[in-house]
Amino acid sequence: FRRVLFRSEVQRYFVTGWYLFANQCGPTKNHTEYTINSLFQALEKNIENEMINLSKKCENTLKNALTLSEELKNSRISKLDYISLSIEKELSELGMPKSRFICELKENIKYQDEQKNLEFVNSKISQELLKNFFSLSKSGSEKAQFLLSTNVGIEAQAIEKVASGGELSRVMLAIKNVLFGEETMSVFVFDEIDTGISGNIAAKVGRKLSDFCKNSDGNITRQALCITH
Repeated sequence: FRRVLFRSEVQRYFVTGWYLFANQCGPTKNHTEYTINSLFQALEKNIENEMINLSKKCENTLKNALTLSEELKNSRISKLDYISLSIEKELSELGMPKSRFICELKENIKYQDEQKNLEFVNSKISQELLKNFFSLSKSGSEKAQFLLSTNVGIEAQAIEKVASGGELSRVMLAIKNVLFGEETMSVFVFDEIDTGISGNIAAKVGRKLSDFCKNSDGNITRQALCITH
């Protein structure tokens, strides 16, 4: 009985709704179908216009992100020589006078994720713009790469390929001393900074660590925690 009653109520609401709709659209079936088709056409047109507007806004946002990444890239390029020469000077003071240090930028691989591509398949945004945007990372369109040559005449290669344990410790100290020289961070951790070094070189590293903890006026402004074995 309840099912029959519920079904009757649904049918009554449906009939009432259809009656009201037909009363608004016209007395005949043709009038009703014409009104329905007109509504769907207007809806599709509004959706298309909205898609165009959203695509334009999205495209402007993507272009702005790429512009900022290009500005960041140019700023980094202007500092490459300074960083390379400064680290070479630090290495010379740490007993590596013949070392050549190169800081360069390596472009991110440009790719387009399949899933992301599907999300923009109906947009008006160019595929090239999407490809460039999706190659960006949170740090920009490229990443830094450090190359090292420890002897004259030897081509510089990635640090992890050519530096020994002791050389790597000194290189890391030199990099931190240059990149964080004026930073206000109060604590730095050096993991096994003494690996592979002893004697005169160890003394130089110790003095450099001491200087690292002082500002230009000679006052101690930070701590260096050294993990050793």
